[in-house]
Amino acid sequence: DVSSSDLTLSNAAAITAKTTASGSGGTINLDADTLSLSGSSSLSTKTSGSGQGGSFNLNHSNPRDLRLSLDAGSSINSLTDSTGNGGTINLGTSGKALSISGPGTITAQTTSSGNGGLFNLYGSTISLSNGAILTAQTSALNNGGNGGTFNLDECGGLSGEDGTIAQTSALNNGGNGGTFNLDA
Repeated sequence: DVSSSDLTLSNAAAITAKTTASGSGGTINLDADTLSLSGSSSLSTKTSGSGQGGSFNLNHSNPRDLRLSLDAGSSINSLTDSTGNGGTINLGTSGKALSISGPGTITAQTTSSGNGGLFNLYGSTISLSNGAILTAQTSALNNGGNGGTFNLDECGGLSGEDGTIAQTSALNNGGNGGTFNLDA
């Protein structure tokens, strides 16, 4: 567990909950008012085996507003590139504001037969700005898994200024693109 008012990852820094075999990935808990990712830095859950990807919780258990900033090349993702399903990433806290800014990406993705991960975004308001991108996708070919799922839970409002929510699927018998669910 890591707790800080401001947390910055830079210069390709990475925090990952990963599994490469049949066991499940670990759990990472972070609490911060501001989280900045720059220089191709990443927070991720990943499975490269048959096990379930890990879990990542950001402000999920410690209620506070969250300002998340991702520069170009930086990302938060839940990825599977094998038969295991992607992990779960929880961002924000019910009843508090969640702001996601910058041209970085937040992705629930599969590149193989496992299904993409699960993102739960919590906030009294959720805003996307300055090129922030949420994607639920599959880029697997031939019997690929389905893209991941985004749940925007207990959201009093969703706003965006130059932000993108996308669902994509590759060709050649890949799985279905991901799912977005909004519970306002």
